[in-house]
Amino acid sequence: MWVKDGSIVVVGTIIKDKYLDGYRIVELKNMANIGLTITRISDYSEIDIKKLITYDECGDVANVRLVYRIIEGTCGALNKYPVIQGDQISNEIIILSKLKDGYKCCNASGKIGILTNKEVINHCKKHGVSNGKLISENGNETIACIDYNKYTVENFTVMELRQAYKSRQG
Repeated sequence: MWVKDGSIVVVGTIIKDKYLDGYRIVELKNMANIGLTITRISDYSEIDIKKLITYDECGDVANVRLVYRIIEGTCGALNKYPVIQGDQISNEIIILSKLKDGYKCCNASGKIGILTNKEVINHCKKHGVSNGKLISENGNETIACIDYNKYTVENFTVMELRQAYKSRQG
């Protein structure tokens, strides 16, 4: 999933009375010293998300598209994304970018996590990664982007970003 400054990313599906009611989105901004970060989180109805995709009102919607008027994930099926049902949210994470030694991820609550490769692999095994899949080659495990897309690469290490976020929080 290729994201950039101003990108919008679907991070969850909203279910009401067992039916799809909408999508949760986050808007990303590139900030000095920390790279991509979430500036806004909103819930959109299915109709409003279609308008957002069609008219490109707010920016680039990075991980969904319209195919014959149906919303479709471009980096993993939307049924793999976290489900938001009332105050219950499932635990899958969404990878926003690849770091030198890990990933910048978020959950459906809009919380960013700076995770090492091992932490993302362990999370994938336990809860899933919406836009990634676990690959094992010659005994080495890694996360690959779904549908032959590539993750945005940020030139930070996990340690650098964790320290930068910590210093921003005071």
